[in-house]
Amino acid sequence: MYPRRPQRKIFPKISTLPRQRSEASHYLDMYKLTVEKNRLQSELHSLDEQRQRIQQRLDEIATHTDELEGGAQHLRGLDNSSQPATPTSNIYLPSSRPSASTSDEFNMLFLEY
Repeated sequence: MYPRRPQRKIFPKISTLPRQRSEASHYLDMYKLTVEKNRLQSELHSLDEQRQRIQQRLDEIATHTDELEGGAQHLRGLDNSSQPATPTSNIYLPSSRPSASTSDEFNMLFLEY
């Protein structure tokens, strides 16, 4: 004869129908909504603080940019008034570049590794 299987606990079937509405279910729903409301208010508060920090940083950047622009314009004004109009570096255009030889020959250079 076959051995008997041990009996297992029978779990109640889960119904897909909603539970009956009772006072307790209303209080549970109120609790869930209150918790969600508090979470959203907290998140909104942190977003407001972050927005204020970002706006403050943008204002600092704008102020610093204006200061740097003013300093650059001041230096540009000093450069134009104190120095002659001739450039300080030699700039050679491709057509006016001084060349060592006027020939069209190329000098070859061999490199070994």
